[in-house]
Amino acid sequence: MNRVHSWTIIASLILGIGAVNLFAAADEPSQPAEVAQPPASDGETAKQPAAEQTPVVSEEQLTQWQSGGWAMLQKFCLECHNADYQEAEIDLTPFADVAHAESDPEMWNRVLQMIRFGAMPPDDALLPTDAERSELSRSIDQAIYSMTCDLRPKSGRVTARRLNRVEYNHTIRDLFGVELDLTGDFPSDEVGGGFDNNADVLAMPPMLFEKYLDAAEMVASSVLLDPESLKKETIEMVGERLAIVGEGFTESFYGRIFPHESFAWVEFEIETPGVYRVRVNGSGATDKQQEQPIAVYDGSGKPLLAETFKFGDGGGNHSATVDHEFAAGTFRLLVATLPETPADLSELAAFDRIDRLDEEALAAGRDQFEKSLTIDREIPREELAFLLRKVIVEGPRDFPQEMLPPSQSVIVQRVATKRGNDYVEVERAAKLCLEPLIRRVFRGPVDEETLGRYVGLVKAATDRGASYHRGLQDAITGMLVSPRFLFRVELPAPGVEPDEGGEFRLTDHQLASRLSYFLWSSMPDEELLGLADEGKLFEPEVLANQVDRMLQDPKAASLGSQFAAQWLGLRNLDSMTRDESKFPEFSPELVASMTGETQRLFLDVLRNNHPAGELLNADYTYLDAALADFYGITLPSAADASDANVVDTDDNGFVRVSLEGSPRRGILTHASVLTLTSFPTRTSPVLRGKWILESILGTPAPEPPPNVPELEDAGEDTSSLPMRQQLVIHRENPSCSSCHRVMDELGFGFEDYDAIGRYRGDSDIDASGELPGGRAFTGGRELAEILRKTENARFATTVAEKLLAFGIGRELNPNDRCVIEQIIGLSESDDHRLADLVKQVVVSRPFQYFEAESGVYHESE
Repeated sequence: MNRVHSWTIIASLILGIGAVNLFAAADEPSQPAEVAQPPASDGETAKQPAAEQTPVVSEEQLTQWQSGGWAMLQKFCLECHNADYQEAEIDLTPFADVAHAESDPEMWNRVLQMIRFGAMPPDDALLPTDAERSELSRSIDQAIYSMTCDLRPKSGRVTARRLNRVEYNHTIRDLFGVELDLTGDFPSDEVGGGFDNNADVLAMPPMLFEKYLDAAEMVASSVLLDPESLKKETIEMVGERLAIVGEGFTESFYGRIFPHESFAWVEFEIETPGVYRVRVNGSGATDKQQEQPIAVYDGSGKPLLAETFKFGDGGGNHSATVDHEFAAGTFRLLVATLPETPADLSELAAFDRIDRLDEEALAAGRDQFEKSLTIDREIPREELAFLLRKVIVEGPRDFPQEMLPPSQSVIVQRVATKRGNDYVEVERAAKLCLEPLIRRVFRGPVDEETLGRYVGLVKAATDRGASYHRGLQDAITGMLVSPRFLFRVELPAPGVEPDEGGEFRLTDHQLASRLSYFLWSSMPDEELLGLADEGKLFEPEVLANQVDRMLQDPKAASLGSQFAAQWLGLRNLDSMTRDESKFPEFSPELVASMTGETQRLFLDVLRNNHPAGELLNADYTYLDAALADFYGITLPSAADASDANVVDTDDNGFVRVSLEGSPRRGILTHASVLTLTSFPTRTSPVLRGKWILESILGTPAPEPPPNVPELEDAGEDTSSLPMRQQLVIHRENPSCSSCHRVMDELGFGFEDYDAIGRYRGDSDIDASGELPGGRAFTGGRELAEILRKTENARFATTVAEKLLAFGIGRELNPNDRCVIEQIIGLSESDDHRLADLVKQVVVSRPFQYFEAESGVYHESE
């Protein structure tokens, strides 16, 4: 498509939509889709949202805080964090009053993490016992969050969210049923809060819009083929190109005339496959035989056409046509007389004299093709039946059926009639094609004015001399670069006012999109859109049933490849290397198998609604042949499957197998995670412990203090010492000790696996340790079981936080803490089952509501 023409299309569509700033600066996040609200005028009081109101602190709450949490803060923390000596720029003295404690929830969240993590107080200070640490955490948590959770939590402001690369590809796939590599040369999507669907980092710089335009044009030309774009050819066969099997004569103007016993044949080459029009010109051979039925057969003898020709036909030659699909290659057509015209072509049998067209007859005919014919002067017309003037093959008029994409018949509901060089009733035909499509492209209802703009593109194309199908391609391109397609814009419906908290509930169609992009990373299907059309999607039973249905759909595999892969960091495996001399078996293929195992276990736990904690100690896994060999596990044969605990297989060769007798349990002993948390040449207890704290227990480790050397730069040669002794020396620095105290113990628990996750249960490997509270273990399997048993709630909390952030497309803030606590509280009695956590996210306020200024309306208005 001509680029100037493309931009003309885009400009005509974008003007008047205006819901999104398409060209946000490349180095700035996309801005919230909202209109600035002017300050309240004199005498007017702005409504204060409920969650921003200052909570009222009771005398009982104040007493509990001062005798509990505040007393322990004074004992263990105020020596460093006071007004005179503000270590890390934190002064805790103002928070003797619990009402002030609520004013900075982010700071307190960090304090909580440091205390729970064991990083504070440092080793050179007065240290609390495990029981005191737990009580201090509980007291701060209750004081800071219980008051705000008594109020309505805020859902958060809406940001116009661009489809990321995966969402774009999936949406095109589900719109048109085609798999296209559209975003391979797109810039990588930025990541915010661990996920690449974070609205605040999904900007739309002009360069990226150019790529979306290129992709839209590729999609339009792939899902809808234009017959007018086909290379046309006309093959006219006359005279010497008309061969006769049997007796035949050459008449004036080189017509070929033959009796009933003979037949004619032609041979020709087709370069471009497609539907061609075959035209036969001729007449009866004599005026005594006013009508002569004939048939046209293909090279195999199958009848294509039966027609009655008249002698002279009023002074001219009769013409009969049939459309037939040809592939590329060499083809023959046969013309023979019939005793009578059949009532229907289906009654006509295959040509019964095809055997006469043997190699000798073919050679004779082809020899004739190269010579000039001599007109016969004496022709016994009374004995002859048919005069064949010419056979013409024209086309292709359309693509062969097998070349048409499935979307062609879905999109093209009607073709505008062409009279001469002009199309008529274009708008009517185009509307029938585009109306059902645009509803799916824009993921909701579309008004007549908007639809009319795209119908107008089709009319504009035919007015300038382009084909009707080319006009439909222009309309599809326009839709695919519209802000309503490229962005998920959530604004209030026309006339809807915010609730008392200043928030709006999503419309049913907005909920359908949130749901589908959460669970499928793609657009809503017809069932979701239909329920949204009916206004039923918010009904609790309907919504729960839809979540169940969607999780069982194959498209929910994106929760493994998108959500789980990003949460656990599996995407980083693709860029990792290993020392070939130490790990020669490490390869991209093995990495793919590693990633596949973890994603499939996640999907199994999700789809079967097992407890989320099963991810930590599952006694089964999914292996393909390569990973099974790497683990030293024999995959069962098909004959042994029923006896080997095989529950499921997929088309990529993964089999669900039992881990009975294996040293592995859950994702912590997956090769993917163990490789991810190692260096190219060796394991790293620090990396592994840090990963567990952050990704499993939701407690990010603090940044190391300044001027603290790495192990390799510690000032003395410790490289020959075992890793455990190197870290003991490292922890002699009090600034390091507090963090490494827990982190290293977690990491050492998995030292019985090497840097690519291979089990190495050698006797000289010390994989023992002890977590706070006397939780001793030896090896990764025991540690996985301990974490499952003692950290189940913390792990479920981490999963819920990650699910909510991924589902709403933004980083969580302190206000969301109350929502997470509610989700965990509701799921606790049934062991925090994973699909139940997903359902709780879907019904949560941040998922179903958003903040926006009053008077800002949905883009369809």
